[in-house]
Amino acid sequence: GSDYELDHVEGNEAGAISGDVEVVYYYNLKRGTVVTHHYLADSTDEIFPDSTEEYDYGSKYETKPITSMPDEYLGYGPVSTQPENYRGELHAPLVEVTYYYQAKTPRLNSEITIEAPDAIDDYKAKVPYEIKYKANLEDYAGSATVTIVNELPYNIDESQSDLDGGIYDAKSRTITWTEEIEHDSYLGDSQIELAHNISIVYKNATKDELVSKVRGDIRIRAQDDTVTANAKVLVRLPEEVFDNSDNPFTGDSIVAFVIIGSFASLASFGLYRAIRRR
Repeated sequence: GSDYELDHVEGNEAGAISGDVEVVYYYNLKRGTVVTHHYLADSTDEIFPDSTEEYDYGSKYETKPITSMPDEYLGYGPVSTQPENYRGELHAPLVEVTYYYQAKTPRLNSEITIEAPDAIDDYKAKVPYEIKYKANLEDYAGSATVTIVNELPYNIDESQSDLDGGIYDAKSRTITWTEEIEHDSYLGDSQIELAHNISIVYKNATKDELVSKVRGDIRIRAQDDTVTANAKVLVRLPEEVFDNSDNPFTGDSIVAFVIIGSFASLASFGLYRAIRRR
């Protein structure tokens, strides 16, 4: 059909002709409406009000899905971003476009690291640790809870330690951090990064190897992910040699005893060195 519609007529459209007759018809370009619906998948339950736009016939139009979802539908996304008639050229009085939305299945992965010096020379030394946590989220919007737990080999001196906001539990020998994070866009990837720098002074440590373990948990809607790591710190205490000058077997001294008898000869050599740890 024509993209134009009659507006009005000037002159007599009908009658007896008695000479020249002039009749003028005036036309306007038609206008049409594009209505965009936003429904839950497999239903006509509206999750966002319809949008309505008017266009001249022959005009190009294009619709788009919602990118900022209502609070009750955070984490939802369009089943298709290009439904039927989502764009085109208008040649009808009404064009309807329908976007359907469903809950996205989030994709989640995370990692955690803990770094510490290779060694210390005193059990009472302050040991620095750097804990880093990272999570990648895709197709998710809503809250996320991240819990980082540092499992310690010994109890600590809280008065001399810096826990960077962590909560220490002496019974379980752990430091815990909990973060509540709001993630408000389901489009594209997003990353959560957390870091804690702490310094620990241990109490009553005796082993030569201090193993500090760390665990990171993230929980989102109907899904969670756990990662772990650990750091080993060696305790290398300086050695000290006793001053034992009264002992004839001290150091590298070699003493020979020769016993001569009617039945046997015996040569005895002894080497003694005393080393103790401070």
